[in-house]
Amino acid sequence: MKLAQNKKKGFTLIELLVVIGIIGVLAAIILPAMRAAREKARTATCLNNLHQIGVALQQYTNDFSGLLPHEDDKDPPNSCWYYLIDPYLETRGLEDAEINDVKLCPGVAKAKVTRAESYKMNSMLETGEEPFRNIATLLQPSATVAIFDAETQGQLLKFKGKWENFSQRHQKGGNILFLDWHVRWYSQQHVTSDAKSNTPSIVWVPPDRPIDSRDR
Repeated sequence: MKLAQNKKKGFTLIELLVVIGIIGVLAAIILPAMRAAREKARTATCLNNLHQIGVALQQYTNDFSGLLPHEDDKDPPNSCWYYLIDPYLETRGLEDAEINDVKLCPGVAKAKVTRAESYKMNSMLETGEEPFRNIATLLQPSATVAIFDAETQGQLLKFKGKWENFSQRHQKGGNILFLDWHVRWYSQQHVTSDAKSNTPSIVWVPPDRPIDSRDR
């Protein structure tokens, strides 16, 4: 009497190719969705960062009779918004590392040298004669840009910029903090076309601001 021998049947080449094909299809569906979810999370974190910066700036202006801190760190010295908001972020219970995280957009690589300038103040708020802008003089604070998502291409750190420096790192757009302290996302296409229109809805240059040599 012959004993039947059990033979283990392996996958055929066709079956393996079918499995690989299914995995490839699933990866093509899932990976873009995962990337989109991560980008939405970064956009939301960035929006929250600017909200906290807005709260800090509001507290600062309350303490200094409505005056905003300076837009950059050159002249006058020791008056740049980027550094002067730190004590107000500390009052919200943030440690030094957390304060740095708030001032750095999560959409910029941590290894990038110029990551510190990922948020910039609207440089059109001030003039050479008026280096500290009083928000009480603004006609449209809810439409006037304070801080915005900015490109980080320079080799020297700059904490101020114009609409041309607006970034599209968040889903082809970026977040803007306005001087009534609300934050909103805009596409770069919208910001560019709006800035070039005769009736912009996003105010970069306050209507009462005279032109000075820094605008040329």
